[in-house]
Formats: sequence, C-alpha cells, structure tokens
Amino acid sequence: MGGMGGGMGGGMGGGMFSIPPEHTAKLAFNSVCIEYGKADPDPTTNYKLVPVSQYTNSEQLSALLSLIGKGAIDPLVAQAAAWNLANNMSWQELAAKRSTQPGENDFPYFTQQALFQAQQLVIDARGLSKDPAWQALKAKELNRTKKPDSKKSKSEDHVVQGR
Repeated sequence: MGGMGGGMGGGMGGGMFSIPPEHTAKLAFNSVCIEYGKADPDPTTNYKLVPVSQYTNSEQLSALLSLIGKGAIDPLVAQAAAWNLANNMSWQELAAKRSTQPGENDFPYFTQQALFQAQQLVIDARGLSKDPAWQALKAKELNRTKKPDSKKSKSEDHVVQGR
C-alpha cells in the first residue's frame, strides 16, 4: 500500500481531495503483495491504509513501493521485486514459482524477462534509498505521520493527500 501516494496524485486535483465523513470512495492505485504466502486480497475484508514506515523500516522496500506507486512498472515485474526485497525470496525461487491459475500450473509465474527487469528495479530502488533528496522526503513524511497535529480542524480529518 505504500505506493498509494503516486497513484492518487495524478488526475485527482493535484493529489488532494476530500471524502466527507461517513462516505466512501473507490480509488485506483498500484500495489503489490509484500507478504508472500498469505491469502489473496478479498474485497469483503476491511483494510487499513498505513504509511510504509509503520510496516517496515527497510529503506529499500520503501523506495521500491514509491517507484511502484508511480504506475509505470509492469505488475509482474513489480511483484517479483517486492517479494525479493520484502520476503528475501531469491531470484531462483522466483524463477521456480509456477502459475496458480487452474490448468496453468506448468507455466512459470514470472517470465525470464520480467525477472531480469525486476532485478534492475531492485537495483534502482537500492540506489533511490541512498539518495539524499529521497531520504529527506521520507524523513519529512515520517515526521508528519508520527505526531497527529492537535490543531487540525475537523474538516481536515478526512483529507487524503498524495505526493
């Protein structure tokens, strides 16, 4: 869910919008599974969006999720990179993974090209995680999410902000 900021920012009024209290909204965003082996998402389950910093302290995973959130990455490439960083799955394990679609279990889940691109994506995420400008942005976001501002007005309680 960490990539949500990039997915919401484009095309929705500069990244900010308001959802009135007691209302819901459907938002498209780019995401990946970062807990390999858990059940697939279920639309009947209530999910809670949290900042990446509340889930992990891995700068590399946080950087990867930021890249994924921008939406220009093939979903399978993003998924392979995410499982590599979040779950320490080796490229060999990912290459050996088979499709779970009925009748397709003889097919690889990831193509060799997707795995190659995922390896490059992990390299890019590692580089981004060391970038001073990115680190400053993440520190600013972390400070913003750590302490709720008690001076916020009631109308600000339901504002969701993207980057």
